[in-house]
Amino acid sequence: MKKVFTLLHFCLLATGASLFMSCEKEKLADVLSKEQFDNVAISLATKTEIGTGSTFTLTGGELTVPVTVDFSTATTRAFTVQLTANADTVAQLVTAGTLATGTVPISTGSFSIPTVLNVPIGVTKTTFNLVVSRSFLEVNYGKTVALALKMTSPAKGNTIAQGKSVGIITIKTAEAITADAVHYIGFAASTLLVPDNNNFVLGSRDLTITLPISLSGIAGPTFTVEVTKDAAASQALITSGGVTNAAILPSDRFEVGIGKVTFDLSKNTTSIVLSTNFSQLMALTDKKWLLGLTLTNPTKYQTSATKKSIVVIIDGTNLSRPYIGNETTLVRPYTGTPFVISGTIDQASELIPAAIYDLGGEGVAFHDNGGKDGATGFRPNDQVDIANNIPRVAVGWTGDGEWLTYTVNVEADGTYELNSIIGSAGDDGRYTIYFDGVAITPLLSAKKTPGAYGDQQPNYTTVSLKKGRHIFKFFMNRATYDVKGWIFTRKS
Repeated sequence: MKKVFTLLHFCLLATGASLFMSCEKEKLADVLSKEQFDNVAISLATKTEIGTGSTFTLTGGELTVPVTVDFSTATTRAFTVQLTANADTVAQLVTAGTLATGTVPISTGSFSIPTVLNVPIGVTKTTFNLVVSRSFLEVNYGKTVALALKMTSPAKGNTIAQGKSVGIITIKTAEAITADAVHYIGFAASTLLVPDNNNFVLGSRDLTITLPISLSGIAGPTFTVEVTKDAAASQALITSGGVTNAAILPSDRFEVGIGKVTFDLSKNTTSIVLSTNFSQLMALTDKKWLLGLTLTNPTKYQTSATKKSIVVIIDGTNLSRPYIGNETTLVRPYTGTPFVISGTIDQASELIPAAIYDLGGEGVAFHDNGGKDGATGFRPNDQVDIANNIPRVAVGWTGDGEWLTYTVNVEADGTYELNSIIGSAGDDGRYTIYFDGVAITPLLSAKKTPGAYGDQQPNYTTVSLKKGRHIFKFFMNRATYDVKGWIFTRKS
């Protein structure tokens, strides 16, 4: 009996709790049914102009414009609105005369906006950012650019105010960016003369020239610019009379790396390396050779109207490896190509004849104390004294402190036997061998020869040479001799 009473008591309690919960749900549903959420009408300003005095943020890579969305009353719920942009609308408005002629639509890929606007509760307005590429603005500098923004599909019963779904954003580029802050990509100058102040490097085969390229304005994100060969730029220089005795170097005779350079993040400078085969260049003729280059297709900013092209003028008459030290004037081989010093072990190189010294003149390719003796008709403008023997090989009537230079191409690093072929009436002759202005021998003696001056005989010494193009100088410390020339033989 007691158990039955307890079970009945429990059932009554469960039934009561169930009835109570049912009543509470009915009360809550009644409250919710009576509460009303006010919907809002959403609007964009029909036209917003960005220029002097406007609110925006400008960095090295982009311009950010805050765009305001207004609500008819404070929002009572959070909701979303879809956002799109359409450049075609701008073109239509220009055609219709609503926007000024010349207004440029902001192209796809040159801007970004959120695709969904998240509206919070309790606000009468909110903003989102329109971000426009600074590069696009600068390419169109001086013009007005524009974009049409559109709102659609507001959630939770909210609506878009009549005629307020589309807003036109116009940006006056010359007011948003000052003229001195516009970025331009260009070469340092419109022409470059080679040789000039050691602005080139000669290797064993190629002549290379490094051309700096600069970016004006505050450096921004990483970008690239293409470098193309431009014969038209070279031709324009010839036509204008800016250079004489010149010809355009064929495009297959020089290279510009991969044809593209990169400006790294926050860097205002980069460079392109131009290269051409020196021996082939010198073998063409004694002309100025023109190599035109133009900057194209930058992925950011724009090329300079006045510095996007450069013409490199290679003066074949004066070109060779520069001396080291105070001897800064440039010379070139008499034959147009350097003498080759063979890199093959135990293979004697061909004779470097003393009379075939470099072009360049007094104090540059040679030094002579004056007077023209011997074969006065050979190289008559030089004072170097050439022996009368044919072929013209030997140099005689030498004087203390005189010197001769020869452009050579050493094929390999190594130890070489140097044979200086000299005829001397006594045993007091002295000389020194220099490469690129640096002595590679101590003071050497020229041995006395039985037949005196005309009886040139070997004088051997050992030198260490580096591969590449060099200037070989024979310096006459005590010149009591005639000299026929030099033979190099690699020994190791």
